[in-house]
Amino acid sequence: MTCPREHLSSSHSTERGASPQVGIILLIGLVMISGTLVFMIGMGALDSIQRQAVNEHEIQVLQQFDHDLTSLTNDTTKSVYLKEGQYDISNTSTIYINSSNGFEEISNLSVTMGTLVQDGESGTELGYQAGGIWRNNGGSTTVVSRPDLRYYKDGDLGRIDFSITSLTGNAGSGENIVTQQNSSRPSVDTPSGDEFVSHVEITVEGTRYHDGWYEFMSDEFEATDIEDEDRYPKCDFEPDVTFDRNRICHDPSNRTVTVIATVDGNNPFAHHVGIDPTIYGGLSADSIDDSNYGDDLNVSGYSNDNRSNTSSDLFTVNSNVNLKDGADVEGYPVLNGEIYPKAEATVDPIAYVSDPAFETRDAERRYWTNDTRVAHLTDSVIAANMSRPFDPHENIDDEINDGALGYLKNNVDKETVEEFDNGKTEIGEAGRYYTSASDFDLEEVDTSGGNVHIGVGGSGTLALSNLEVSGGNQTYIYTNKSATIDGDGVSAKNDASAETFWLYGTSDASITIKEAATFEGVVYAPENDLEIEDNAKIVGAVVGGKTDIGDNVRIKFDRSIRTEIPIPEENRDITVEEARAPLDVTFVLDGSGSMGGSASTVTGGDWQNPPFDSGIVASDANHSLEVDQCGFFGGCSIETIDPGESYSDSFFQDIEEVRVKDGSESDSVIVKDPSRGSESDPLALRADATRDFIEALNESNNDRAGVFEFNSGSETVRELDSDLSNVRNSISVSANGGTNMSKGMGAALSQYSDSSDNKRVMVLLSDGENDLGDETERANDMTRQLINKSANKSVTIYTIGLGNDVDTTLLKKAANKTDGKYYHADDAEKLEDLFDRIAERVIADAEITFDVGGIPDPGEASSDYVVNVETRQVRIEN
Repeated sequence: MTCPREHLSSSHSTERGASPQVGIILLIGLVMISGTLVFMIGMGALDSIQRQAVNEHEIQVLQQFDHDLTSLTNDTTKSVYLKEGQYDISNTSTIYINSSNGFEEISNLSVTMGTLVQDGESGTELGYQAGGIWRNNGGSTTVVSRPDLRYYKDGDLGRIDFSITSLTGNAGSGENIVTQQNSSRPSVDTPSGDEFVSHVEITVEGTRYHDGWYEFMSDEFEATDIEDEDRYPKCDFEPDVTFDRNRICHDPSNRTVTVIATVDGNNPFAHHVGIDPTIYGGLSADSIDDSNYGDDLNVSGYSNDNRSNTSSDLFTVNSNVNLKDGADVEGYPVLNGEIYPKAEATVDPIAYVSDPAFETRDAERRYWTNDTRVAHLTDSVIAANMSRPFDPHENIDDEINDGALGYLKNNVDKETVEEFDNGKTEIGEAGRYYTSASDFDLEEVDTSGGNVHIGVGGSGTLALSNLEVSGGNQTYIYTNKSATIDGDGVSAKNDASAETFWLYGTSDASITIKEAATFEGVVYAPENDLEIEDNAKIVGAVVGGKTDIGDNVRIKFDRSIRTEIPIPEENRDITVEEARAPLDVTFVLDGSGSMGGSASTVTGGDWQNPPFDSGIVASDANHSLEVDQCGFFGGCSIETIDPGESYSDSFFQDIEEVRVKDGSESDSVIVKDPSRGSESDPLALRADATRDFIEALNESNNDRAGVFEFNSGSETVRELDSDLSNVRNSISVSANGGTNMSKGMGAALSQYSDSSDNKRVMVLLSDGENDLGDETERANDMTRQLINKSANKSVTIYTIGLGNDVDTTLLKKAANKTDGKYYHADDAEKLEDLFDRIAERVIADAEITFDVGGIPDPGEASSDYVVNVETRQVRIEN
């Protein structure tokens, strides 16, 4: 059907005219909707801010509630105000506090934590529990205000403060009356008065705020989460589990959090029984049994479990010590008395003594160093006097007999005692053990589960012949039996620290470390008769009373167990001049033709015969020379020769006489023969330098010197001799022939005797190189062989090259190969200075700089205040 044109046109026109009206209506609608949304959002934000402010006010109300409770005492009442809201007292939460000595539970405490729960106008649940405020965020909780639980460290020891407030009754908005019905401090740490605490277990159970408690206790105790559910199912810890750090476990299914807090360190038992060991060094003795000790003793120390890196360390004796000639002591003996050494005795590096009569005793040298008096008692023994004695070790008999042995005997299961009495020799679990078997020989202890404490009492003996300690924790034996350490003795597996094994002994039983036995650990038996036989090797420390030390005893001290330093602080920082060893010094001097040595001296202003027929060369000096010259055909005249100038005879003129111009009797000028040409040492200054070096040696120190020359052959000017004056006076030098250093070196090396303990030094001077024509290379080979021979004979060679034509390669090789040094002199006038420098290097006393270092903190014993728990029962009535 076809529509009329008029109708189509009219219809189209109507639609176009309605469009603006519709747009306006839509725009107005959008504006109204947007305004409504803005209003709604604004109201929502405003409501959120208002709720937050209300919630903050509700928190402040609970904080004020907590503040009001702190002023309560037993049977007192107080009015408190609670904001509008719903309140409830919940008694579903319990806190458990159990203490353990590392072997078993020794106390337990359970407290119901009555909790004030608030559902306020903000819509957020808040809870007041154990002095803390907790917020329930609709599924999880957070800490708003921390509960009254604090954990802190006092040295190596943990300390716990916990105040638990438990609410009962009913609460409501408005005014409430609170009454403290009871407040007490139950003993958690030492309930029986004779226990100690290794760790404390705190469990919060059945609390709706468990995840908040987990967050809080993880932070407060710096606890590490336990993830091993097989070993610790649902945080069920055994009391004999050993912990080296604080641990925490969270069981959301039971709404439980458990934290294990270490309290009394790794070894509370020894502290508990009153044993507080004092460890000075590797050996401590009340006295050395043999009145004249004459054997080898080495006491060294190591750190950081590095037993291969040792150095001398301390040992103490609470009396005088006499040393026979055969005594060779390596270490620092520290004595409450004096040391009396024979002439051939050795103490390396130094002894410390506490002797009021120190100033009056004979000594070769005395001096002060940093307010400490030091004396060289012999060539090999130096002593420093301490300002006061060290504290001797105290007797521990009561601590062992009444403390350790008494406790262990009464607190160890009888079946365990019977097992050891019947011959058991192995321990595989941590714990406490006791035996009175007449002959007890322990063979193996595994401490991987924790520390092991063993009491060995009664009559008979204790044998430690092949005991192996493993596991990384510590083993302690307390005994009043005589003990013998033999064979492999005690060994700490995998080179564990020496402090993993301790043997405590009473004074009425002896301890013997047998010949060639090895022992790794600590023997602590003050006033005990202690014997250490020949070739015994100890890693750790030994403390005894009257002590007999055999020959070749070696003690390596584990410095980590040092508790005190016996040397007063004011005497520790000293620098000591050590008496050097006697010297054998040989001088090997070049006497080849190029060296020279033809100089002479013109002295005084009187006329005198000329020293040379061919002429004169005057040295650089402060004076000129005058020569009286006469001609062949007669007639004489006087000529002046200024310093450095020369005058030579001729066919027509001869020098008749010579004198120092305007000179007095003491004025002199050194002159030389001009016909000799260029010479390295025309004034023979090498002889003067050698004389000065020898003058610096010391006959009383048993020093010796010898002088040898070489050219193409060798000449022994003076063999090694202790008469140093005669050696000095016999020195003369020559200058002729070729050069062969090996000849002089060989002659000097033949003087060194294997029977002499003197330190060996050679001073080798040359102005050139080996020069023997076809034999030169052979001479070089022989020189190199003698350098190696010198090194093998412990001869230190100092070499000096004089002039510009020196074989520096060979001379430097001689110095470097023998731990000496090479020096160069441009001219002979520098020789005296170089010889002096070598003499200072060789003769100077060695220095001992003593630095004992710091000591580790040994920790503290248990105190009466370890775990402080306060429980408060408070009733609230609305």
